[in-house]
Amino acid sequence: MKKIVLCTELDDHCLQLLSLFKDRYPLEGSTVYLLHCLKKEAYSYDFMTSYYPNKEQMEELAKSVESVLSEKKVDMIGNRSNEEVRFQTIVLQSLNPKMEVIDFLNEIDADIAVVGTRPRGKIENVFHSSFASYLQANANCDVYLIKDKKELS
Repeated sequence: MKKIVLCTELDDHCLQLLSLFKDRYPLEGSTVYLLHCLKKEAYSYDFMTSYYPNKEQMEELAKSVESVLSEKKVDMIGNRSNEEVRFQTIVLQSLNPKMEVIDFLNEIDADIAVVGTRPRGKIENVFHSSFASYLQANANCDVYLIKDKKELS
């Protein structure tokens, strides 16, 4: 059984790009994970460190994100039955989401990771490494990029 991980931000652009995957790749007999990683922030003060969001806030955020991802099931895999495609929503939490996603891919022994990309300016490419680039360089599985049509023109 193939293990396919759809890595998503929760914006409409990314979710729309990922929904194209179901028409481009055979999903039958696969487990599809719709994955989002919430980023924690750490702040140091004198002799203590505090985190945002805190534990209670993070639990509430994780439930909300899981609800949103579950609602997107039909968009991501179409009207396939649970026998054809197993579907799971995964919400991770980390100070370093990129590494957390790589760890998750290794943990489940993923066959393919899918990520939508967005157009970026030349200056932004110099100063900021994209998640897609990081995934391509560090994942132990195939990485399938879905580019925005604007990016291709």
